[in-house]
Amino acid sequence: MTRLPFLVLVTVSLGIGITAADDITFTKDIEPILQRECQDCHRSSQIAPMSFMTYEETRPWAQSIREAVSRREMPPWHADASHNEFMNDRRLSEAEIDTIVSWVDDGAKHGKLADAPTPGRSERPTVSTQWRRPTKSDRKVPTSTFIFASHSTSTKSASSNRSKSCPEIGPSCIT
Repeated sequence: MTRLPFLVLVTVSLGIGITAADDITFTKDIEPILQRECQDCHRSSQIAPMSFMTYEETRPWAQSIREAVSRREMPPWHADASHNEFMNDRRLSEAEIDTIVSWVDDGAKHGKLADAPTPGRSERPTVSTQWRRPTKSDRKVPTSTFIFASHSTSTKSASSNRSKSCPEIGPSCIT
């Protein structure tokens, strides 16, 4: 009689431990998907109306994210994939959609900071403020790459007698 409660207690404890280890969290499971597929648009000063750069910014939108991802409205992909495969295909896989849906359904947990991926995007774009004047080496183009041709036309008017020259530069077929 005393073994039965002990057996039930051990079984329940093991079950809880297995479930806790498989929890879907923002830092471990969701943030890598957002970095790869969402944060190009969903960050400050971009086209999307809300930022998904941090858990604090993403969590209030969890239900909306779930609905948009389930309906395949986000990330937007308007090309018909039934005709071809695309290298820049932004659609989420079924596994990624299931992960996001499960995360929201389980309460949209944050997770451990140690599980967080390295930042993939920066809030502020990197802009060089170090301007320099172009040098001759910046303008060097191998002459074997281009064919140079010059077309001259002459125009005569009452006030001047000038020729206009219009050079053309195009890629070379010569190897």
